[in-house]
Amino acid sequence: MKNKESKENVPHFVPHIDELKRKVGADHSQYWIKPIFCLGDASTFFRVEVYATTFWGSFFIICFGNGFITLLFGLDIKRKMPIMGNVNRNTRTETNWRKRIMKKLTKKEMYLNYGIVMNGDKLVSPIGEVTEMLQEGGNTKLGKTVYTWSVLPGTGIYHVTINGIDYDVKGTCRCDCEGCYAKTGHYNHESVIIALAARTILIRQYSDWTLRAIKAQLAYRLQTVPRLELRISAAGEMEDSAAPLWLNVVENFPTVTTWTYTKNAKLECLFDGKKNANVVKSIIPGHGFNFGHCGYIIDTYKALKAAGKSVYICRCGIDKNQHCERCGVCATYEYVLFLEHSTSYRAEKDPRYAELVELINNQ
Repeated sequence: MKNKESKENVPHFVPHIDELKRKVGADHSQYWIKPIFCLGDASTFFRVEVYATTFWGSFFIICFGNGFITLLFGLDIKRKMPIMGNVNRNTRTETNWRKRIMKKLTKKEMYLNYGIVMNGDKLVSPIGEVTEMLQEGGNTKLGKTVYTWSVLPGTGIYHVTINGIDYDVKGTCRCDCEGCYAKTGHYNHESVIIALAARTILIRQYSDWTLRAIKAQLAYRLQTVPRLELRISAAGEMEDSAAPLWLNVVENFPTVTTWTYTKNAKLECLFDGKKNANVVKSIIPGHGFNFGHCGYIIDTYKALKAAGKSVYICRCGIDKNQHCERCGVCATYEYVLFLEHSTSYRAEKDPRYAELVELINNQ
């Protein structure tokens, strides 16, 4: 069965032995994977790699054609039926090879694999039952496919009650920014503050449990999609003590594109050398924060470009239909500038707004 899509639309379905073994995991080492033959190499237009493997009572031969043809043949021994189908890893939907080759774990099973117990839709944590660590579904700016991690913003003390126990929890930021969006709107709801406080406590005091909970959530979702996007610190900031945890996540989930922002110079190089992660500098030396009014954004952008810096102005400030999902800017650039939002400032009425729009469209 030929896949008639272009080479670009079928990018990187490479069922190498290491990848298959990683997907099966150490818990399923009884299933074997053996190479059969390889015709061609990476430099040839057409390449076929064939592997034989057994998963859960089925026998499969996986065939990889470089670019335009990908075939999967198999025999479901239990149902006594053949399996054959095209594979396209460029989609976000389940494909035949994921449905047939991989046994999809339930959410409860996945969490148990990481040593986390679920009670209904809640996780049983060291401080009692809590919601999942990452927010799914993003928001109107981020888009629906971006996962976010949020903790308490600012420098103040939050008085909260979690599972009947009172806590005084300090915010995670190094300063209190005027007009901070994470202190407005739904962030002021009691349930949201409690959830952010719980995550703040867990990552500070129970980082091992928190890491396992985050890994389980990502691993569960990656059973059905080839890639994910994760924004760390949608509210609050990454603290020094949390850096090893996030570095572990980035290294163990190469198909999760991760980015964050920091005002902490110690963390600016945290993800250096990691192709799937980036730290955007929130403080620009000689200028200030990476957000502001039209004039500030224009002048800062031109100064950074003149200095040879990697800089981009986020389009979300002028285009409400622009979302973070599949954008890639914050996962790439050293500096990203944002037009001030979630305040009383109305950019459209700024005398330099038209100049900013032109600059964004031509960058």
